[in-house]
Amino acid sequence: MRGSDVIRTPLVSSRSGLPSGTAGVWTTALATLTVLLMLAALLWIVAVNAFGWFWPARVTELDLADGSTVIGIVVAREERPVENGDRQVVQHRIQLKTGNRELTGADFRWVDESEVLNRSTPSDLVRLVRTEYGDAFGRIIAARSLAGDDIDIGDSGAVADLLAAGAELRAERKRLETRLSDVRHPLTEYRDIDGA
Repeated sequence: MRGSDVIRTPLVSSRSGLPSGTAGVWTTALATLTVLLMLAALLWIVAVNAFGWFWPARVTELDLADGSTVIGIVVAREERPVENGDRQVVQHRIQLKTGNRELTGADFRWVDESEVLNRSTPSDLVRLVRTEYGDAFGRIIAARSLAGDDIDIGDSGAVADLLAAGAELRAERKRLETRLSDVRHPLTEYRDIDGA
């Protein structure tokens, strides 16, 4: 039957004025552009967050109402509700990385902002990154050589020599730790054999 034949027409026809495959090319290009924009946004987010780790933070000095002084790096600030009679008042507290773990037993300390009388960032405060006990914060008032002689901290050559001596001591420590590991390794193998 001639009248009942189904006429099949393609969805995309070259007779419509567009070359075959143009829609697929544009869709692929748009998808590629979207992926590249998302990748650029992700790299931007990572870079912005990474700068915080590599850029040295300012060391802050807080003078408190009880007469004490706290030195450290401000790492957080939070609200906390406090009962004031029959109503709640929102107060803030800040968290400082105070370091000096061998002296205080903790690396961080919360301080209520209402207890802070003065907040400053003096240029003579320093942060020393140590291999044990965490960071140390304070002021350098004196320096001594390995022989025990006083070093003028204003003399950059003497300070450079002191830092070089420290680097040599760290290298020697690393060498000794490697040697100790080499000596212990056969003993652990013997223990494993003995225990089996």
